[in-house]
Amino acid sequence: MAASESCGGACRALNYHARMKSILRVATLWLAYLAFAVSAQTVLPTATPPNPPKLVASPERPADAMQMAQTFYELLLAELSLIDGDIGQAYSLTLDLAKRSGDGAAYRRATEIALQSRSGEAALQAAQAWVQALPQAREAQRYLTQVLIALNRPQAAIAPLQAELAIVDATERPELLLQVGRYFQRLNDKRAAADAVQKVVQPYLTAMDTGPAAWTVVGLARLAAQDISGAEDALRQSLAPAPEALAPMELVLALMMAHRDGMEPLLLQRLNRGAPVSLRLAYVRALLSLERYADAQQQAQTLVDGAPDQIQAWFILGSLQLEQKQVAQAEKSLLRVLELGATLPQEERQRVQSRSYLLLSRIAQQRQDWVGADAWLAKVNDESQMFSAASQRAALLSRQGKTDEALALTREAGTDANAREGVLAQLRLLRDAKRYTQAYDLLAKALSDTPQDTEFLYEQAMVAEKLDQLGTMETLLRQVILLKPDAYHAYNALGYSLAERNTRLVEARSLIEQALKYAPTDPFINDSLGWVEFRLGHAQNAKLILEAAYKARPDPEIAAHLGEVLWSLGQHDQAQRIWQDALQLDDANDTLNGTLQRLRVKP
Repeated sequence: MAASESCGGACRALNYHARMKSILRVATLWLAYLAFAVSAQTVLPTATPPNPPKLVASPERPADAMQMAQTFYELLLAELSLIDGDIGQAYSLTLDLAKRSGDGAAYRRATEIALQSRSGEAALQAAQAWVQALPQAREAQRYLTQVLIALNRPQAAIAPLQAELAIVDATERPELLLQVGRYFQRLNDKRAAADAVQKVVQPYLTAMDTGPAAWTVVGLARLAAQDISGAEDALRQSLAPAPEALAPMELVLALMMAHRDGMEPLLLQRLNRGAPVSLRLAYVRALLSLERYADAQQQAQTLVDGAPDQIQAWFILGSLQLEQKQVAQAEKSLLRVLELGATLPQEERQRVQSRSYLLLSRIAQQRQDWVGADAWLAKVNDESQMFSAASQRAALLSRQGKTDEALALTREAGTDANAREGVLAQLRLLRDAKRYTQAYDLLAKALSDTPQDTEFLYEQAMVAEKLDQLGTMETLLRQVILLKPDAYHAYNALGYSLAERNTRLVEARSLIEQALKYAPTDPFINDSLGWVEFRLGHAQNAKLILEAAYKARPDPEIAAHLGEVLWSLGQHDQAQRIWQDALQLDDANDTLNGTLQRLRVKP
């Protein structure tokens, strides 16, 4: 028996639902067309003319009922052909209808059918016919651009993009200019992309109203092509016609994230002169990407002070407060998110609320309120957050000593789509339970499927260190660095490990300094630098570095190192205060407790 026959009712049900979906799609088009006819004040005749003219969807020549019924029939026939697997027939019917009717929706559907079947040339043919029939349709020009770029023909994509820019209303043109670079982002040849972007926007570079946006998109494309000086020159050009323009701030942010000097002061000047909420929110996100959490928290607080209904800012603020162990403040911020989220559309509301429930559960866990933590998790109803909820519920079980049950729950919640996240969730459970051998084996199995996964390699190196397999740890970290030269966490981990063992200290400092090139403000990397400086005998310099790191991130491990440096300098009272504060944050921290035991200190 054939496979299609053996599945019986299940296959017939699937086929039925697929066909109904197609019918509904065509019905939607049909209703839209009727709405168009009504808006054009069309009076549909009750009888069919003997020789009906071809359907032309325009106010000047409205379609009659019989012609519209014929259109509906042809669209339905095309969709059913698609369901039956006859893609060529579906494409031909739809494109032929589009050409006869001049209807943009039919042209769009023909292009989509070709794209879905991964037939680039057919999609190009449909999009070109669409543009030829409706040259003033922005959507037609946009589809043609996207098809040409998908076919890796950036130079050919210049003309339709310029056509769309010419069509759009002058007030909307600056915003469209800023989107030009996004069309070319998928190209592997970033220099060719930058060249194409400049050609597209060339007519708009010198105009007062479009110059800032045009130069901004040129600068972003140059930055993507690693042309830093060219990007900075574009920034100067973008600010020249209108120093108060907002568009160049997108380029300023990008250059700031590339660690270019002078960008952040320029951005702050613009913010201080007044700017939309979106710019400060983008600044907060940039600070998060740079792992400058204290600065991000300060800016998020400034944002909610000025815009108390800004839900994204409240969520970011609550997340950062939770990371800083500011539990009461975090709870207040997240409850505010729930309050504001109550008015959102259902799908968005569920997503926002579920993300907040997960963080509120973590707050309850920190208070050792296991019942409350589980109650928050039970409220999660957004499908995309279900695995995170299961992972947190597993963590609750683990904290109660039920690690095996927690692992089973995580495995049950796993799917092919979240398999990687499932491995990491199980890893956290095993690591928290100090079952390092099992954790190592778990990662080894995962790496057998994806041997170049740098995150798995890094995590396996950290587990190897816990197993005192220091040679293996170093080999794994160097493999990470080889695969991903900007993996600053790997440089830092290796450098810190050497410093902690008080060996190869010059090399350790070199590795940590390399990490700082990629993340100069990271408090944990600066903690490593302070620690290696202390090991090298530079206690005063170590103190300055560690004090700055602890101010940026009051973490128990940084406190352990800073306290030890202060203790060595005879500043015992100050060291005791820092240790006491750190114990309030986490009295189970291994590094902190190990330091106190080694120095025989009872804070």
